[in-house]
Amino acid sequence: MRIEAIDLFCGIGGLTYGLKTAGITVLAGLDNDNSCEYAYKNNNKVKFICEDVAGYDFKAMKKMYSKDSIKILAGCAPCQTFSSHTFKVKNREKDIRWNMIEHFLRGIKTIEPDIISMENVRGITKTQVFFDFVKQVEKMHYKVSYEVVNCADYGIPQNRNRLVFLASKLGDISTPQKTHTKDNHVSINKLLNHCPH
Repeated sequence: MRIEAIDLFCGIGGLTYGLKTAGITVLAGLDNDNSCEYAYKNNNKVKFICEDVAGYDFKAMKKMYSKDSIKILAGCAPCQTFSSHTFKVKNREKDIRWNMIEHFLRGIKTIEPDIISMENVRGITKTQVFFDFVKQVEKMHYKVSYEVVNCADYGIPQNRNRLVFLASKLGDISTPQKTHTKDNHVSINKLLNHCPH
């Protein structure tokens, strides 16, 4: 069965590239930063929608999916508000970037994808905004799983902790098993050692 995805807050398309590498058809990426368009389109050969998610009509996006496909809606909302650097700043919940999670939720309610994928900084797990988001997704009868993972445990040469949120209408879902341990983490030196220098 055909698996199709749309990438919200796509930037230059790192997530889109990963989805395509996994054999998933990416229909479009959406971002309000037009400086991302050239890199996104040239690296991924995927439609780039330059619009602000806050005013976007998700009914139009829903029509992009094939009728019988497995539909994925993926997104990594701007995370500066939730980062460890700014987490202790007063009035952070008044930051307009909190609303991006709400607009992502609006997209979910309109599109009703089979699978939802969201990645963000780990600090978001300490916020009421995140727990409200989880409750709303669960109310729509999704099976939900989320975990803070270290990217190094998946072969990436960087110790970087990120939240991975997954939800599915198709049954239970969870983050993939780790591929690496501390004993065999990939270093930058190991990754680039074969390159000429």
